[in-house]
Amino acid sequence: MDFSTPTVDGKAASVNVCWNWVSNGQGAYDGRVWGKFYNPYTNNGKIYLQARAEPDRWVSFVSAGTEVANGKSFNKPYTNIKSLAFKACLTGHGCR
Repeated sequence: MDFSTPTVDGKAASVNVCWNWVSNGQGAYDGRVWGKFYNPYTNNGKIYLQARAEPDRWVSFVSAGTEVANGKSFNKPYTNIKSLAFKACLTGHGCR
């Protein structure tokens, strides 16, 4: 699934995200998230992905680490997630 960042100067970056999960028997889920960052622009901030870990708590999950991150991939496990959702963000410009 693709998540787009806020638009800056008419340009938006995106994160392609895939995930799987399995119940951990404690009312939460464990799994893995993988995908790629698509941010070919140098003037709109660093791109990162936030995940909703609980119904009212968003956390920074993974970052591209550079301003230009066109096709940079990630693969990260997670544990004990109770409400999983994602949004793409840019430093200095927020999330969408």
